[in-house]
Amino acid sequence: MVGCNATDKYETTEFDGVFEIDLPSYFTKADLDNEDAIMQYGNLLKEFYAMMIYEPQVDLIEIKENYSLADYADFNLQNIKASLMHPKVQRVSSFTKVNGADCIAYKIWGLFPEINEEMFYYLTIFKTDLNFYSFHTWTMASQESKHINTMEKMITSFKEL
Repeated sequence: MVGCNATDKYETTEFDGVFEIDLPSYFTKADLDNEDAIMQYGNLLKEFYAMMIYEPQVDLIEIKENYSLADYADFNLQNIKASLMHPKVQRVSSFTKVNGADCIAYKIWGLFPEINEEMFYYLTIFKTDLNFYSFHTWTMASQESKHINTMEKMITSFKEL
């Protein structure tokens, strides 16, 4: 079990009957400017956000016959890296399976030029029998240690319905 601050409270939230995830009680719905995201939540005062995109595997057959977890992870990782200056990436080896879903996770640091701030992203890609999910959490790099346990609590709570 990932350690959490004793005062943190979480709410299991279901999204369109597709999946559920535990979100910190201080998160609210947000417009994170991604029309593909089924989930967009965050807290402006804490400068901490989370977003989930899912795609049925059958939709990806047009791109490649056997689209793998590694393919989908690489696609998402490259998109984040392209938005940052001087990105640094670390694979998180402790996440390979969560509640029956295969997964790959990365920690990413880099300068986000639009606001000239160092950012920290925690990207987790899940693959189930039918779908791929890309779960993005991020905050200012200076806030990483403050939010890392909550990020990992959300990751380990993911469950496809």
